[in-house]
Amino acid sequence: MLLTNLIKGNLLPSALIWITSRPAAANQIPPECVDRVTEVRGFTDAQKEEYFRRRFSDEDLSSRIISHFKTSRSLHIMCLIPVFCWITATVLDHMLTLDQRGELPKTLTDMYSHFLLVQTKRKKHKYDEGHETSPWELMEADSEVLLKLGRLAFEHLEKGKIMFYQEDLEQSGLDVTEALVHLEFVQRSSKESV
Repeated sequence: MLLTNLIKGNLLPSALIWITSRPAAANQIPPECVDRVTEVRGFTDAQKEEYFRRRFSDEDLSSRIISHFKTSRSLHIMCLIPVFCWITATVLDHMLTLDQRGELPKTLTDMYSHFLLVQTKRKKHKYDEGHETSPWELMEADSEVLLKLGRLAFEHLEKGKIMFYQEDLEQSGLDVTEALVHLEFVQRSSKESV
């Protein structure tokens, strides 16, 4: 209500407001309240490459990652979103420097699946101080909470909702503390790395 009243001019009528948001959130602003829209679309092709070259001091590694995401149309398109560049860098860095096995992800589903494994492994090392486990063991240990979070995310997407709240987690049968550890770890990791 506060934002809508600011936009309508009911509050601070002479104020100029600049809103930056994801498209899903921006679509919740009533169209009659929008006078002018400026859209920042993300990285250009040159900025994508610059991101990976700055992220990795190893020139060979950054070149391999750039080469790989250029081979997949969907990955190349998605890398215009800065956070997806971070996800790509996280996954490919892990696979090319630590894992050194398996085919590199070529689809969005593959990329997100590998990202989930990398983040689950990092969470396990950080919070559980666990020993090295296989991807299947990692997923099995967290399968119930991951499936519930996935279902919740899918249901929210179907309804056009972009935020989870505590009551949403509780209604989904999730242990709020455990779910928050998963969600906060991914959020904290992305803020530290971007």
